[in-house]
Amino acid sequence: GPVLRRLLGLLALKHPEPATQQEITDILWPSGPPRSHPSLIHTYVSQARRLLAPCGPGSAPPPTVVRTPTGYRLEASRNRIDLGHFDELLARSERLPRATEPEALYESLTEALRCWRGPVL
Repeated sequence: GPVLRRLLGLLALKHPEPATQQEITDILWPSGPPRSHPSLIHTYVSQARRLLAPCGPGSAPPPTVVRTPTGYRLEASRNRIDLGHFDELLARSERLPRATEPEALYESLTEALRCWRGPVL
């Protein structure tokens, strides 16, 4: 649902830093939180953890959401997050010699742009 997408989007954008309880509250309820928002945040985090849980054998540990003293943090390798993957591809593109490898540069930038599948959050 949209609330879970906003939560995961916030955690991905803040990665590797944690999102504070206040940031989460502001993103999930821009018009103001309900009284039960602390328990609702806990419920949405639990749903996110289930969503991110592994579905089968894999070589890399699956992403998860971990509690921090101030909020929650997405624990995942940077390349498992679209923004991190995009940043890596862009950095790789910037290292390519523009004059001698324009086709490789074009392919690398095209691959980076494929990371964007819709509006942020």
